[in-house]
Amino acid sequence: MADRVAATGVLLVGGASERFGSPKALATLRGETLAERAWRILGEACDEVIAVGKAADPNELPISVLDDGSDERAPVFGVIAGLRAARYDVCLVLPVDTPLVTPDLLRELLAARAVPQTGPLPGVYTRSMLPDLERRVSAGELSLRGVNPNVIDMDEGQLLNVNTPTDLIVAAAEALDTSSQGRPVALPDEAAMLDLSRDFWSTALWAARKLRKGEVFAAVDGVNGAMKRSLVTLLSWHARAVDADADVWDDGRFLERWADPGALAALERAYAHYDLRDVARALWETVDLFQGLEEETARRLGLAIELDHADLRRRVADIVRDPRPGHTLSP
Repeated sequence: MADRVAATGVLLVGGASERFGSPKALATLRGETLAERAWRILGEACDEVIAVGKAADPNELPISVLDDGSDERAPVFGVIAGLRAARYDVCLVLPVDTPLVTPDLLRELLAARAVPQTGPLPGVYTRSMLPDLERRVSAGELSLRGVNPNVIDMDEGQLLNVNTPTDLIVAAAEALDTSSQGRPVALPDEAAMLDLSRDFWSTALWAARKLRKGEVFAAVDGVNGAMKRSLVTLLSWHARAVDADADVWDDGRFLERWADPGALAALERAYAHYDLRDVARALWETVDLFQGLEEETARRLGLAIELDHADLRRRVADIVRDPRPGHTLSP
């Protein structure tokens, strides 16, 4: 991988996890154990990755673990063992319980051969530091502070240390926000527009049937969930169609900054309360908004609309009539 650095990533998995209550390395965050997540991130930054811990610990990890050679539990033993075993002179040492670090953050540490302002881990340690580390341990000093004097300021949010189950929940929330940063939106072709429209109208019909059967919860979920996700995608295409240089991102990131003001006002009215009549109202508000945006976006981009909106509206109305007084775009 081109972005890998000629360095060894050392993953520390030998912590006691006393405050956490169970082995932190096996705790999961967004479908990965913390060990798997850290191993993957290290592998994106470093040419070589090794894990260091306690051979006597129950090992349910999908990676082999090098014993740190000590009966005590302290990161310094893992750092020493990692430096001794590493193929490279430069090592990036990462504790298993800092799940929000990114490959870019690790590369920044490697480029500066530094540790962050928050403490000695994660951080860069070199084989030349081994004598100092060994002297410290012999003297009973197990702290890593000061071993690497190079300190750089970094985003403390990415350096969150997971010590308790609550910390893991906080990390999961941060990871969810990071994973939804979004990507630049590309303009659709006719096939993409057709696929989105089919998804929207099929969900509208499904939600109408659920509402007709009295399944209010399912109908609310369809109107406020799947139909809105289709609508947000269309809003992003519409914004790009209006202004090709607009800073538009997918997943609705910062929607309020780039979406059409009139569409945003309509969107406020398009969400349903848990009430049968209000779900019907919101369903039709959403249908009106989507149809209007689709027609304007297609016109601006020179795309054909292949679906028969009038027929689709009649089919939805056959299931759930529009309850709004003086409603527009009536079937």
